[in-house]
Amino acid sequence: MGADGGTIPRRDELVTVKKKAVKRDPQVELDAKWKFCALSATELQEPILACELGMMFNKEALIRGLISAKEDGIKPPVIKHIKSLKDVHELNLKKMERTDAAGNKYQCPVAGISMNGLHRFVYPLGCGCVVSEKALREAPSSTCLICGKHYTKEDVIVLNPPHEEMKLQGERIKERRAAKKAAKASSKTASVDPEAKAERKAAKRAAQQAAASAAAVAKKPTIKKVLMGADDELQWAMSTKPVTDKEKESAVYKSLFHSSKPGDVVDNHTFTSRAGYTKAYKWG
Repeated sequence: MGADGGTIPRRDELVTVKKKAVKRDPQVELDAKWKFCALSATELQEPILACELGMMFNKEALIRGLISAKEDGIKPPVIKHIKSLKDVHELNLKKMERTDAAGNKYQCPVAGISMNGLHRFVYPLGCGCVVSEKALREAPSSTCLICGKHYTKEDVIVLNPPHEEMKLQGERIKERRAAKKAAKASSKTASVDPEAKAERKAAKRAAQQAAASAAAVAKKPTIKKVLMGADDELQWAMSTKPVTDKEKESAVYKSLFHSSKPGDVVDNHTFTSRAGYTKAYKWG
Protein backbone atom coordinates (compact mmCIF):
# COMPACT_ATOMS: atom_id res chain seq x y z
CA MET A 1 0.00 0.00 0.00
CA GLY A 2 3.00 2.15 0.60
CA ALA A 3 1.70 5.60 -0.35
CA ASP A 4 5.32 6.49 -0.89
CA GLY A 5 4.94 7.20 -4.54
CA GLY A 6 1.58 8.87 -4.52
CA THR A 7 -0.37 5.70 -5.41
CA ILE A 8 -3.95 5.40 -4.23
CA PRO A 9 -5.30 1.84 -3.69
CA ARG A 10 -8.66 0.92 -5.15
CA ARG A 11 -11.51 -0.52 -3.10
CA ASP A 12 -11.33 -3.94 -4.72
CA GLU A 13 -7.69 -4.12 -3.66
CA LEU A 14 -8.59 -3.48 -0.05
CA VAL A 15 -11.91 -5.38 0.20
CA THR A 16 -12.72 -8.83 -1.15
CA VAL A 17 -15.61 -8.42 -3.57
CA LYS A 18 -17.90 -11.32 -4.47
CA LYS A 19 -17.41 -12.31 -8.07
CA LYS A 20 -20.38 -12.18 -10.35
CA ALA A 21 -21.76 -15.48 -11.54
CA VAL A 22 -20.94 -16.28 -15.12
CA LYS A 23 -24.08 -16.05 -17.21
CA ARG A 24 -24.68 -18.88 -19.62
CA ASP A 25 -25.88 -18.11 -23.08
CA PRO A 26 -29.40 -19.64 -23.29
CA GLN A 27 -29.08 -20.10 -27.04
CA VAL A 28 -25.95 -22.23 -26.57
CA GLU A 29 -27.84 -24.47 -24.14
CA LEU A 30 -30.74 -24.81 -26.59
CA ASP A 31 -28.40 -25.70 -29.43
CA ALA A 32 -26.68 -28.32 -27.27
CA LYS A 33 -30.04 -30.03 -26.64
CA TRP A 34 -31.68 -29.70 -30.05
CA LYS A 35 -28.76 -29.93 -32.48
CA PHE A 36 -26.33 -32.32 -30.81
CA CYS A 37 -26.42 -35.90 -29.56
CA ALA A 38 -26.94 -36.12 -25.79
CA LEU A 39 -24.31 -38.88 -25.52
CA SER A 40 -21.54 -38.10 -28.01
CA ALA A 41 -22.08 -34.30 -28.30
CA THR A 42 -21.79 -34.66 -32.08
CA GLU A 43 -24.24 -33.05 -34.49
CA LEU A 44 -27.50 -34.95 -34.78
CA GLN A 45 -27.70 -37.02 -37.97
CA GLU A 46 -30.51 -39.32 -39.03
CA PRO A 47 -31.44 -41.88 -37.89
CA ILE A 48 -32.14 -40.02 -34.65
CA LEU A 49 -33.38 -41.86 -31.56
CA ALA A 50 -35.16 -40.48 -28.51
CA CYS A 51 -35.49 -42.02 -25.07
CA GLU A 52 -38.63 -41.82 -22.98
CA LEU A 53 -37.08 -38.98 -20.95
CA GLY A 54 -37.07 -36.91 -24.14
CA MET A 55 -33.33 -36.80 -24.90
CA MET A 56 -32.13 -37.27 -28.49
CA PHE A 57 -29.25 -39.47 -29.67
CA ASN A 58 -27.48 -40.46 -32.85
CA LYS A 59 -28.28 -44.13 -33.39
CA GLU A 60 -24.69 -45.16 -34.09
CA ALA A 61 -23.36 -43.30 -31.03
CA LEU A 62 -25.98 -44.88 -28.77
CA ILE A 63 -25.26 -48.40 -30.01
CA ARG A 64 -21.53 -47.88 -29.40
CA GLY A 65 -22.25 -46.47 -25.95
CA LEU A 66 -24.39 -49.47 -24.97
CA ILE A 67 -21.78 -51.93 -26.25
CA SER A 68 -18.98 -50.13 -24.39
CA ALA A 69 -21.07 -50.03 -21.21
CA LYS A 70 -21.68 -53.78 -21.45
CA GLU A 71 -17.99 -54.52 -21.96
CA ASP A 72 -16.61 -52.09 -19.35
CA GLY A 73 -19.45 -52.33 -16.84
CA ILE A 74 -19.61 -48.54 -16.64
CA LYS A 75 -22.59 -46.74 -18.16
CA PRO A 76 -22.62 -42.95 -18.69
CA PRO A 77 -25.27 -41.25 -16.52
CA VAL A 78 -27.07 -39.88 -19.59
CA ILE A 79 -27.97 -43.41 -20.75
CA LYS A 80 -28.29 -45.04 -17.34
CA HIS A 81 -32.03 -45.59 -17.88
CA ILE A 82 -31.51 -47.23 -21.29
CA LYS A 83 -30.99 -50.99 -21.18
CA SER A 84 -31.27 -51.73 -24.92
CA LEU A 85 -32.60 -50.28 -28.16
CA LYS A 86 -36.08 -51.39 -27.04
CA ASP A 87 -36.03 -48.45 -24.61
CA VAL A 88 -35.59 -45.84 -27.37
CA HIS A 89 -37.66 -44.88 -30.39
CA GLU A 90 -36.64 -43.74 -33.86
CA LEU A 91 -37.97 -40.27 -34.62
CA ASN A 92 -39.87 -39.44 -37.78
CA LEU A 93 -38.71 -35.86 -38.40
CA LYS A 94 -39.81 -33.39 -41.07
CA LYS A 95 -36.86 -31.68 -42.72
CA MET A 96 -37.05 -28.07 -43.78
CA GLU A 97 -36.55 -27.29 -47.45
CA ARG A 98 -33.41 -25.41 -46.51
CA THR A 99 -31.61 -24.85 -43.23
CA ASP A 100 -32.51 -21.51 -41.63
CA ALA A 101 -30.08 -18.81 -40.54
CA ALA A 102 -29.77 -20.31 -37.06
CA GLY A 103 -28.83 -23.73 -38.47
CA ASN A 104 -32.12 -25.46 -37.64
CA LYS A 105 -32.97 -28.35 -39.98
CA TYR A 106 -36.33 -29.67 -38.78
CA GLN A 107 -39.83 -28.30 -38.39
CA CYS A 108 -43.34 -29.32 -37.37
CA PRO A 109 -45.05 -30.93 -40.39
CA VAL A 110 -48.44 -29.58 -39.25
CA ALA A 111 -47.82 -26.05 -37.93
CA GLY A 112 -44.58 -25.35 -39.81
CA ILE A 113 -42.80 -24.24 -36.61
CA SER A 114 -39.02 -24.55 -36.57
CA MET A 115 -37.63 -27.07 -34.08
CA ASN A 116 -35.22 -24.61 -32.49
CA GLY A 117 -35.94 -25.17 -28.79
CA LEU A 118 -38.17 -22.13 -28.41
CA HIS A 119 -41.27 -24.27 -28.98
CA ARG A 120 -42.21 -27.55 -27.33
CA PHE A 121 -42.11 -30.64 -29.53
CA VAL A 122 -43.53 -34.09 -28.70
CA TYR A 123 -43.78 -37.59 -30.16
CA PRO A 124 -46.06 -40.59 -29.45
CA LEU A 125 -44.33 -43.78 -28.31
CA GLY A 126 -46.11 -45.92 -30.88
CA CYS A 127 -44.87 -44.21 -34.05
CA GLY A 128 -42.21 -41.60 -33.24
CA CYS A 129 -43.75 -38.88 -35.45
CA VAL A 130 -42.49 -35.53 -34.13
CA VAL A 131 -44.94 -32.61 -34.06
CA SER A 132 -45.19 -29.38 -32.11
CA GLU A 133 -47.31 -29.23 -28.99
CA LYS A 134 -49.10 -26.30 -30.59
CA ALA A 135 -50.32 -28.57 -33.41
CA LEU A 136 -51.76 -31.02 -30.84
CA ARG A 137 -53.59 -28.21 -29.08
CA GLU A 138 -55.03 -26.83 -32.31
CA ALA A 139 -56.04 -30.25 -33.67
CA PRO A 140 -56.70 -32.54 -30.66
CA SER A 141 -56.97 -36.18 -31.66
CA SER A 142 -56.44 -39.69 -30.30
CA THR A 143 -54.62 -40.65 -33.50
CA CYS A 144 -51.28 -39.40 -34.81
CA LEU A 145 -51.64 -36.35 -37.06
CA ILE A 146 -48.99 -37.75 -39.41
CA CYS A 147 -49.50 -41.53 -39.69
CA GLY A 148 -52.93 -41.98 -38.07
CA LYS A 149 -51.77 -44.49 -35.46
CA HIS A 150 -53.77 -44.54 -32.22
CA TYR A 151 -52.17 -43.30 -28.98
CA THR A 152 -53.16 -42.19 -25.51
CA LYS A 153 -52.22 -39.09 -23.55
CA GLU A 154 -49.76 -41.11 -21.46
CA ASP A 155 -47.93 -42.19 -24.63
CA VAL A 156 -46.90 -38.62 -25.54
CA ILE A 157 -43.24 -37.81 -24.77
CA VAL A 158 -41.99 -34.21 -24.60
CA LEU A 159 -38.60 -33.71 -26.25
CA ASN A 160 -35.95 -32.00 -24.10
CA PRO A 161 -38.37 -31.01 -21.30
CA PRO A 162 -37.43 -28.92 -18.25
CA HIS A 163 -35.77 -30.74 -15.37
CA GLU A 164 -38.93 -31.18 -13.27
CA GLU A 165 -40.93 -32.46 -16.22
CA MET A 166 -38.13 -34.88 -17.09
CA LYS A 167 -38.46 -36.33 -13.58
CA LEU A 168 -42.18 -36.92 -14.19
CA GLN A 169 -41.39 -38.69 -17.47
CA GLY A 170 -38.90 -40.83 -15.55
CA GLU A 171 -41.66 -41.89 -13.15
CA ARG A 172 -43.85 -42.82 -16.13
CA ILE A 173 -41.05 -45.04 -17.45
CA LYS A 174 -41.09 -46.97 -14.17
CA GLU A 175 -44.88 -47.29 -14.32
CA ARG A 176 -44.84 -48.61 -17.89
CA ARG A 177 -42.13 -51.14 -17.09
CA ALA A 178 -44.01 -52.32 -13.99
CA ALA A 179 -47.20 -52.73 -16.05
CA LYS A 180 -45.37 -54.76 -18.70
CA LYS A 181 -43.78 -56.95 -16.03
CA ALA A 182 -47.17 -57.58 -14.38
CA ALA A 183 -48.79 -58.45 -17.72
CA LYS A 184 -45.97 -60.86 -18.50
CA ALA A 185 -46.28 -62.51 -15.10
CA SER A 186 -50.06 -62.90 -15.47
CA SER A 187 -49.64 -64.51 -18.89
CA LYS A 188 -47.12 -66.98 -17.43
CA THR A 189 -49.53 -67.80 -14.58
CA ALA A 190 -52.32 -68.43 -17.05
CA SER A 191 -50.11 -70.77 -19.08
CA VAL A 192 -49.15 -72.75 -15.95
CA ASP A 193 -52.75 -73.02 -14.67
CA PRO A 194 -53.64 -76.77 -14.90
CA GLU A 195 -57.32 -76.15 -15.65
CA ALA A 196 -56.53 -73.78 -18.50
CA LYS A 197 -53.91 -76.20 -19.80
CA ALA A 198 -56.42 -79.09 -19.74
CA GLU A 199 -58.98 -76.96 -21.56
CA ARG A 200 -56.45 -76.11 -24.28
CA LYS A 201 -55.57 -79.79 -24.69
CA ALA A 202 -59.23 -80.79 -24.92
CA ALA A 203 -59.90 -78.08 -27.49
CA LYS A 204 -56.88 -79.18 -29.52
CA ARG A 205 -57.98 -82.83 -29.38
CA ALA A 206 -61.51 -81.93 -30.47
CA ALA A 207 -60.14 -79.89 -33.36
CA GLN A 208 -57.95 -82.80 -34.47
CA GLN A 209 -60.89 -85.23 -34.31
CA ALA A 210 -63.08 -82.85 -36.28
CA ALA A 211 -60.36 -82.49 -38.91
CA ALA A 212 -59.94 -86.29 -39.14
CA SER A 213 -63.71 -86.77 -39.54
CA ALA A 214 -63.84 -84.12 -42.23
CA ALA A 215 -60.95 -85.80 -44.06
CA ALA A 216 -62.69 -89.20 -43.87
CA VAL A 217 -65.90 -87.75 -45.25
CA ALA A 218 -63.96 -86.08 -48.03
CA LYS A 219 -62.35 -89.40 -49.01
CA LYS A 220 -65.61 -91.41 -48.92
CA PRO A 221 -66.96 -91.94 -52.47
CA THR A 222 -70.38 -90.50 -53.17
CA ILE A 223 -72.69 -90.46 -56.19
CA LYS A 224 -71.95 -86.78 -56.63
CA LYS A 225 -68.20 -87.43 -56.65
CA VAL A 226 -68.60 -90.21 -59.21
CA LEU A 227 -70.76 -88.07 -61.45
CA MET A 228 -68.29 -85.17 -61.14
CA GLY A 229 -65.30 -87.47 -61.72
CA ALA A 230 -63.79 -87.04 -58.27
CA ASP A 231 -63.36 -90.78 -57.51
CA ASP A 232 -61.47 -92.40 -60.40
CA GLU A 233 -61.54 -95.98 -59.07
CA LEU A 234 -65.28 -96.10 -58.53
CA GLN A 235 -65.92 -94.35 -61.80
CA TRP A 236 -63.77 -96.96 -63.59
CA ALA A 237 -65.59 -99.83 -61.85
CA MET A 238 -68.96 -98.54 -63.01
CA SER A 239 -67.80 -98.08 -66.59
CA THR A 240 -67.62 -100.70 -69.41
CA LYS A 241 -63.94 -100.17 -70.17
CA PRO A 242 -61.72 -103.29 -70.42
CA VAL A 243 -58.74 -103.90 -68.17
CA THR A 244 -56.40 -103.20 -71.11
CA ASP A 245 -57.42 -99.53 -71.04
CA LYS A 246 -56.19 -99.09 -67.49
CA GLU A 247 -52.75 -97.53 -67.91
CA LYS A 248 -51.57 -97.77 -64.31
CA GLU A 249 -51.92 -101.55 -64.04
CA SER A 250 -49.12 -103.93 -65.06
CA ALA A 251 -49.35 -106.60 -67.75
CA VAL A 252 -49.20 -109.32 -65.08
CA TYR A 253 -52.22 -107.87 -63.33
CA LYS A 254 -54.15 -107.57 -66.59
CA SER A 255 -53.36 -111.22 -67.52
CA LEU A 256 -55.28 -112.42 -64.45
CA PHE A 257 -58.54 -111.55 -66.17
CA HIS A 258 -58.32 -114.19 -69.02
CA SER A 259 -57.14 -112.59 -72.21
CA SER A 260 -56.52 -108.90 -71.63
CA LYS A 261 -55.49 -108.11 -75.18
CA PRO A 262 -57.69 -105.61 -76.99
CA GLY A 263 -57.97 -107.97 -79.99
CA ASP A 264 -59.54 -110.71 -77.87
CA VAL A 265 -62.56 -108.64 -76.91
CA VAL A 266 -65.77 -109.88 -78.62
CA ASP A 267 -69.34 -108.71 -78.53
CA ASN A 268 -71.19 -112.01 -77.91
CA HIS A 269 -69.65 -113.13 -74.59
CA THR A 270 -69.79 -111.38 -71.22
CA PHE A 271 -67.38 -111.88 -68.30
CA THR A 272 -67.44 -110.18 -64.91
CA SER A 273 -63.94 -109.99 -63.40
CA ARG A 274 -63.05 -110.07 -59.72
CA ALA A 275 -62.29 -106.35 -59.91
CA GLY A 276 -65.89 -105.64 -60.87
CA TYR A 277 -65.24 -104.78 -64.48
CA THR A 278 -67.90 -106.02 -66.94
CA LYS A 279 -66.92 -106.62 -70.54
CA ALA A 280 -67.20 -109.22 -73.34
CA TYR A 281 -64.05 -111.32 -73.78
CA LYS A 282 -63.10 -114.29 -75.98
CA TRP A 283 -62.83 -117.34 -73.76
CA GLY A 284 -59.49 -119.05 -73.61
